[in-house]
Amino acid sequence: MDENIKNSASQMEYRSGSGETPAKGPRPDTVKIVAEMQKREAMASAVYKFLARRVTGRGGEMLMRVAGEKSVNAETLSRWTDKKGKAPLLKVWGWRLLSRLFGSSFVISRLEAGEAEARPYFAATVDEIPEAASVSESGEKHRIQLREVINLEGLRGIGSIVTGLYSAVLLITGSLAGFITALNDKRAVAVAGFCTGVAAALAAAVTGYSSQKAATGRQRPAGAAFSAFVLGVIASVLLVAPFFCGGGAWSSMMVSLLAAASVLALLAFFASVVRQETYFIVFVEMVLMTIGVSLAAMLAVWVAKAWFGLNG
Repeated sequence: MDENIKNSASQMEYRSGSGETPAKGPRPDTVKIVAEMQKREAMASAVYKFLARRVTGRGGEMLMRVAGEKSVNAETLSRWTDKKGKAPLLKVWGWRLLSRLFGSSFVISRLEAGEAEARPYFAATVDEIPEAASVSESGEKHRIQLREVINLEGLRGIGSIVTGLYSAVLLITGSLAGFITALNDKRAVAVAGFCTGVAAALAAAVTGYSSQKAATGRQRPAGAAFSAFVLGVIASVLLVAPFFCGGGAWSSMMVSLLAAASVLALLAFFASVVRQETYFIVFVEMVLMTIGVSLAAMLAVWVAKAWFGLNG
């Protein structure tokens, strides 16, 4: 939540508790809170309009309706701020970029979470700003509608790019564990792991392309595919790089798993936001699944070698 809202709310509480008689009309601190909420409403309106063009069907219609109502809220609050509600362009572009990278559901969840945190402070201005009540009520209605939008059109997923990256991490770590069990040459493991990493990055790109095209219909999915490929290559390099350095194969595998955990820590954040689950639980779940896949790959290779009588 914005520090401006917190600070202004704290000053309001101090003055109300000091016995000061409020002047006629809203206090300056109240106007500051209203101005911040006006900016939030205007920014949310701009972002939701952008997302509405990317989401087809009922979900897009609901987003456009919410965007229109938030624009009206920003205009209503201008009576008290004497300013036209203008969305901060840099923040709007930032949210647009995040929606392309991590999906519409992530952006919707983050925006709504920020508004939910600020809503109690804004509701405290009702005594001085009559319109604050209706704006707060509309905010609660929007929360319900936006959660429904996330449930529509397959948006509950954490974003095609994030899904592709997670699949890439599982594929690379599992393959590396299997290669170590099957091969005695660490360099061979490194080369095989690098080839697997490239394949995983391409798979993430294809996943991003297909998911984006199927989910939005009207958008060019090439951008999502390119972003997924670049991020997939970066993740692959982080996981395979230890095998090109000094040390034994198994110590390199341990370092690779630590690198995988750092990637999963980021992916778990986005997943927890969209699913509205505890971050730690999502992160542990991802790590355990990654370790489980690696152990399963090692076991499968060991059984295959024993079955076919292979040595070394």
